[in-house]
Amino acid sequence: MDLSWAVVVNFVTLYGVKVIASLLIFFIGKKIASLLTTVVVKGMRKSKIDETITSFFSNVIYFGLLVVIILAALSNLGINTTSFLAVLGTAGLAIGLALQGTLSNVGAGILLVFFRPFKIGHSVQIAGENGHS
Repeated sequence: MDLSWAVVVNFVTLYGVKVIASLLIFFIGKKIASLLTTVVVKGMRKSKIDETITSFFSNVIYFGLLVVIILAALSNLGINTTSFLAVLGTAGLAIGLALQGTLSNVGAGILLVFFRPFKIGHSVQIAGENGHS
């Protein structure tokens, strides 16, 4: 019984500090990501950027930072994150190529919202179709 208790104490002292440090990295990093996102949103609202674009970019920034924070916490635990980064890069490339047309439309929509080439009540003709905005 003495030997098993020694193994448990050894395990806790070796990995307990790393687990606690990784949890601190995660929770403090999450709070910092939230604060940075709030600062960016306030800046965008002060610049009078459309709420749709503000919401989109705040989500992209927050989840991008969250991925970095999770990778930092995992790296602190001793997990090799190089393979995760390779998988994320490959997945990003595959998704980007698969959604090329859709992402093009999203970009066009963001430009339309940002530059506002027409206003509510204007008549528009796009691809031979007439409509009112």
